[in-house]
Amino acid sequence: MTSTYLLIKIIRRAVLERTLLPALVLFLAASVLLYLPGENYFFPRPLNSRSNYENFYNKDMPYVSVSVPRLSYTGLTGQTGSHVQGYYYYTLNDGFCQFYLLDAINGFPSSPVRENMQITGRLIRLDDTEYEELLEGMADGLGWTVSSLREMTSPYVISVLPYPIVSVLLFRLLAIGSLLFSGADLLCCLLWYLMPERSPAFSFFRGKEAISRLAARIEPELKSSRFYRTGKLYLVSGTFICAVPERPCVIPLSLLSAGKIKQRKITLPGKALLLSGRLILTLKSGTSIRFRKTKNTDPETLLSLIKEQNPDFRIG
Repeated sequence: MTSTYLLIKIIRRAVLERTLLPALVLFLAASVLLYLPGENYFFPRPLNSRSNYENFYNKDMPYVSVSVPRLSYTGLTGQTGSHVQGYYYYTLNDGFCQFYLLDAINGFPSSPVRENMQITGRLIRLDDTEYEELLEGMADGLGWTVSSLREMTSPYVISVLPYPIVSVLLFRLLAIGSLLFSGADLLCCLLWYLMPERSPAFSFFRGKEAISRLAARIEPELKSSRFYRTGKLYLVSGTFICAVPERPCVIPLSLLSAGKIKQRKITLPGKALLLSGRLILTLKSGTSIRFRKTKNTDPETLLSLIKEQNPDFRIG
C-alpha cells in the first residue's frame, strides 16, 4: 500500500501516541502487584512449630497456620509511636528461638505463658531495626548477649495483628484488571500499528482496495498541503481525518449529518473560565463521535468547512 504512505503515517502516529497511557498503566499495575503480597488469606499454609520459619517465608503467600504447645512472653511490645499494637512471645525448640507477635488484649498481655494455641497469621520478616530492638530487649531481660541471641533466632515472625486484607485484595484485583486491560490495549495498538488498515480508524472503508482508492484521491492534497488542518483534525477533499490518539478515524463527509461544539464554563468576576470542550460529530446512522477541544483546535472553522462541502450537514 505504498500509495497510502502519508495517510497511514498519520494514523500510525496516532496509534503510537495511544500506547503511552496503557503502557504507563501497565507499569503501575505491575509495580502494585510486585509490591503487594499475594495474600493466601483463605488458604493459609500449615506449618510445624518446630520448623525454621525462615525456610518457609514467602511474601506472596504470607498466611500460615500453626499449632504451638507453649508460648512465653518476651516482655516486649510491638508498637507504632506510643500505641501498643501487640506483644512478642517466643518458643524454644531444640535450642532455636522463634517469635510470635500476638495482638493486644485490653491493653496488656493475657498471660506470660500461653498453652496449646492454634495460631493463624502472617509470616513476616522484621526489618533490621525492629529485629535489633527485639534482640536487645530480650538480652537485657534474660541477661544474655545480643550476639548469642542472634545465633539462635531469625528475623521471621508469625504476626496475628489486624491487617487490611480486604483493601489489599481490592487493590490487587484492581491492579490485575488494569494489567489485563492495559495489556490488551497495548496488544491491539501493536496490531493496529503493524496493520493500520485493519484498525478502527478505517472502519468506514472495507478492505485495502477502498483505502487505496481513498489514498489515491486525497494524498496529492496531503503532499501539497492543500488541505485544512486544526490541531490533529484534518479536512481533505471530502474526508475528515482525526489523528487524536484516543479516537483516530477517517470518515467521508457524506456520512456526517450534524456537528456541534459543547463547552462547560465557569463564570468568574470579569472572566469566563473554560472547564472542558467537546466537538461532537453525528453520523447519519445516529452514532455520535466526541473529540476533545484543545487550545490548538478551531472547531468552528472546521464545522463551517464541512458545511460547505456537505450542504446537508447541520451545525448545532
